[in-house]
Amino acid sequence: MDVVRVRILKDEGAVARSVASQVAALIAERPDAVLGLPTGRTPIGLYAELRERHAAGEIDFSRVRTFNLDEFLGLPSNHPASYRTFMDTHLFRHVNLPRRYILAGNKTARSRGSMHEQRGANGSPP
Repeated sequence: MDVVRVRILKDEGAVARSVASQVAALIAERPDAVLGLPTGRTPIGLYAELRERHAAGEIDFSRVRTFNLDEFLGLPSNHPASYRTFMDTHLFRHVNLPRRYILAGNKTARSRGSMHEQRGANGSPP
């Protein structure tokens, strides 16, 4: 059984640095890692730290694949309020992450919906 480790850190900056170190270590170990990325205020410091480490040559995103954990169904990915635009602003356009390795937007939601529909049609639970 896995044990969840809880760490109490001084402030948001310490959290961003700690998580960025973990992400950097994962990418160094597995350059083709898959990252599930959230949006909102909380990860902004993390994304700033990842940008800085990338600019310093410490992280190579060229083989990393990502998917957004959120998106509004029906909202175009280029809409200013979309989560994809948020991720472009805070991370994607600042690092060497190939666009083809970013799964986000309505494509993600539709894929999930299709997957659930197919499972339901086969008699298996969605």
